[in-house]
Amino acid sequence: DMMSSTSYFQHLTRTPASLTEASAAAPDTQTGKGSAYPISSPHRAPTYHPREGPAFQPPTSAPGVDPLGPFPRAKSVVLQQKLQDVQPDVADLRRTVEAALSSKSLHLADVEAILGRASELQAKTRLSEADLKTLGWPSEALHQMQEAAHALKYWRQSEEAAKEVVEGRFSSATGAQSSAASLQIALEALEALLSSCIGLTAISKVSPLPLDFNLDRRTKTAPSVLSALLDQALVHLRDEPDIAIAGRLETMLKQGRKRREIQELKLDDVLAQASLELTDLLESHIRSTGTFASRSGSNIAPHHRRPPDGIWTA
Repeated sequence: DMMSSTSYFQHLTRTPASLTEASAAAPDTQTGKGSAYPISSPHRAPTYHPREGPAFQPPTSAPGVDPLGPFPRAKSVVLQQKLQDVQPDVADLRRTVEAALSSKSLHLADVEAILGRASELQAKTRLSEADLKTLGWPSEALHQMQEAAHALKYWRQSEEAAKEVVEGRFSSATGAQSSAASLQIALEALEALLSSCIGLTAISKVSPLPLDFNLDRRTKTAPSVLSALLDQALVHLRDEPDIAIAGRLETMLKQGRKRREIQELKLDDVLAQASLELTDLLESHIRSTGTFASRSGSNIAPHHRRPPDGIWTA
C-alpha cells in the first residue's frame, strides 16, 4: 500500500522548535566534528536543510471534481453510470413492448414507433445490446418486430414498384426506354415481388406478434399484379428476344412454382401459365428465324437446342 502523505512528508514537516533542536545536534559541516565522516573524506555524508513552513496538506477539490485532475475515470465506472441513467427509459420501453405483445391486434405503425424509440435510446447512450440486456432490454421481441416490419415494408415497396412498371410510370419518369432496358426493369420488379411474397408469408407463420399481415387481402391482389408484370415482360421479350434474359425468366418461373409460400398465395398457377407462354414464344421465334439471339452476338440453331424445360438453367 502507498504510504500516507503525512508519513511520507514527515521529515519535511518539523516545527521551527524541532528544527532548532536538530540544528544544535547536527555535526559541524565546516570542521566535520561530530560527523561519522571527516571533512576531507570523499564519502562525507551529504547535508540537507529542511524547508521551514506549515505541514503538508493533500490537495482538495470542489464537489464533483476528480481530485486526481483531468484523468479519465475507469471504463466500468462510466458504464455503470450510463446504465443507471438509462434504466428508467429501458424499463418504460420494456413495459411498452409487453403491452404490445399482449394486445389483440398490432399495426405496422405501432411496431415502427417502438423500434424508433429503441433506436433512439441506443444512439443516445451508445451502449451495446449486451450491456442493455442487463437492465431487461427486450432484445428478442425487438428482433421479431424488426423482421416483421422489414417483411411488410418490403412487400409494400415491391408491390408499388411492380405497379409502376405495369402502368408505365417508371418509363415516363426516366424517359424513353428500349425494350431490352424495359425488360430488365420488369424482371427486377418481378424478382422483388416474388421475394417479398415468400418472405412475408414465411414470417407470418413463425412470428409470435399479434401483427396484422393482411395475407387475405394480399392473396387477392398479388395474382393480378404478378400476371400483369409477367405479361409486360413477355411483350418486351417478343420485341427483343435475348437468350440470357429468357433463361433468367425461365429459371425464376420454375423455382417460384416450387416454393410453398407461392403456392399458399395461389401464385403458382400464374407462374405456370407464364412459363407455358414463354416456351411458346421461344419455339415460335426459333421456327421463324432458325436461331435465337443473345446479347453477346452469338446465335443458337434449332439442332443445338435442348427441350424447352431445360434450355436456360442458371
